[in-house]
Parts: sequence; structure tokens; C-alpha cells
Amino acid sequence: MSEATPNQAQAPLTSYKGNRTPTTGNTFESPDDDELEHVIAPDWMYPYDVNDIEGIHELRRRIRDAEEALNGLKAWTELIKDHITFGNSGKVGKTVGIYNLNTAHDCVNRGTDYCQVGPDECYAVRAEHRQVHPIHYRRRQEIIWDHIDASTFATAFKRIVRRKRNRVDALRIPQSGDFRHQHDLLKAEEIARILQPQYKVYTYTASTWLDLSEADALTVNASNEHAAGADRRFIVVEDTEDIPQNGIQCPKDLTDDIWCGQCQLCLDSDAGDIYTKKI
Repeated sequence: MSEATPNQAQAPLTSYKGNRTPTTGNTFESPDDDELEHVIAPDWMYPYDVNDIEGIHELRRRIRDAEEALNGLKAWTELIKDHITFGNSGKVGKTVGIYNLNTAHDCVNRGTDYCQVGPDECYAVRAEHRQVHPIHYRRRQEIIWDHIDASTFATAFKRIVRRKRNRVDALRIPQSGDFRHQHDLLKAEEIARILQPQYKVYTYTASTWLDLSEADALTVNASNEHAAGADRRFIVVEDTEDIPQNGIQCPKDLTDDIWCGQCQLCLDSDAGDIYTKKI
């Protein structure tokens, strides 16, 4: 495993509008469908072939149309609604919204000393091995994330939650993958500031090579021993006997009657270090 700091993915250089071609005055020429691959999610921005993503052509059209719509917030809300989940079948309760920034396969910390588990031991990687759909879905989430600003994302989230029947009180960013650069962390922090105090926004990150001290509203669970700037460490142990006496064992380990998000330990910035048994 590498001891070097992971190579940071490049933060978006310009907005979609900045890539559009000026015509006259303050107007811009809208790109045709066959031009979109050059101005929205161009291949050079990502470590994979963007054009191989299922639904990429429709996604590019929807991003363009959201940018140009008279009611852009409505269009962005519909786009986020199609790419956000509330809970999952494995661990997270339905009171928690989940939005991924990338796939586990593309995670910048995979296979490095910053990750607590081996490159194929991560539960998110195993899910992507079982079926290909999560990879396409999470890469579309990444592209949306790179083209939407924090304020629009937060407002869209609130609109989506208002339509739901069940209570939602938290947002997890991300579940698979990790922060690629400081820009990702700062955007998540801005979203958390906008959503507080109604919704708690939290993360688990092995990207502890970032300046985590810039996250204040965002609750940061550091997924390794390097916890500088984080609210706590969330540590994987081989056996429960490895949990120190003053450590807190994840309640989900102890009973299936509780879902992640219910106990609030990982959402509470004042709780101590939490330990979970390796699956």
C-alpha cells in the first residue's frame, strides 16, 4: 500500500456557463446536443471514460437545461431527486439522505495507507463488484456534484425532503468514495451551514490529508488514525477486544434493531471515538 498522499483529483476549473461560447452582448449560445460532451463533464476531467456511463447523454442534456431554465431550481431539484437515496437495505436508516461524490472504485484513498481496509474489502467496493449499476449511478452523482453549487444543492434537498412522508433529519456526504480535494470538503461544509439546524450533515472520510479544520457545521468522522481537525475517529477493528476501554462501540454492531442515523453518535460533534468490528 502506498504511503504517499493520494493524487488529488482536479477541482472543476469553470462552471458550465463559463464554458459556453459568447455571441453578442450578455447572451450565450447554447451548445447543441452533439457539443455537450466538450462542455459538460468532458472526458479529461475524470479518471474514467465518461461516455461509457449509462445515461450520460441524457444527464448532460438535463444539466444544460437546468442551467438555462427560467426555473432552474425546479430542474436541479428533479435531477437531485433522481440521484439521492434515503437509507439503504444494509445499514443506514430512512431518516438519512445519502449522496455520493464518486464510486468506491474511483476513491482516491483506495489502496493507500489512509484507508483502514484493503482495496477490495470496502463494503462499497464489494457492492460495486456484485453489480455494475452502482458504478454508473455514482459516477452520474459525481458529475452532478461538479456542476451544481452548494446553495442550489441545499435548497433542492430541502424541497425533496418536504415531499417525503417519513421524517428526514440528516444528510450523509458521501457513502461510497471520498473527498477528492479541498473543494469537495468546502462545498459539503457550505451545504451543512445552509441546512443547519434543521438537518445534520455528516461524513466519514479517509481524506485526512485535507485540512479538516475548515469543516465546522459538517460533522467529520475520520476513518483512520489521522484525526487532526476531525470531530472524532471512526475506527475499524478486527475484534471487539481491540476496542479501548474508553472507546464507544458502534450500536449497530450490537443489535439489528437500530439503523445508522438513529443513535446520532456519528452526527453529534461532541461524541467520542467510535469503533466498529470489521465485517
